[in-house]
Amino acid sequence: MRHGVLLHPGHPRVRQTPGCLTVTQLANKLGVLSHWIYDRIHNGAIQITMDKKLKMYLFPNDQRTLEQFRKLVAGKLQIIRI
Repeated sequence: MRHGVLLHPGHPRVRQTPGCLTVTQLANKLGVLSHWIYDRIHNGAIQITMDKKLKMYLFPNDQRTLEQFRKLVAGKLQIIRI
């Protein structure tokens, strides 16, 4: 590092995708931790596939998605399919 040599050079991930929310962005909108969302993805309560190109979970940035997640947070919904 002192000589400016990086062991694992790479390009930074794209954090903004038009019309979509990342896990972190969704968590911020809902007022929950991103871990809460990842936990529900892994236990099957949130059924979504990872974007193969970006290697990230992407959620539609629309009112319906936010309403579904608010119901999930409140315990009024058990499963969300994206």
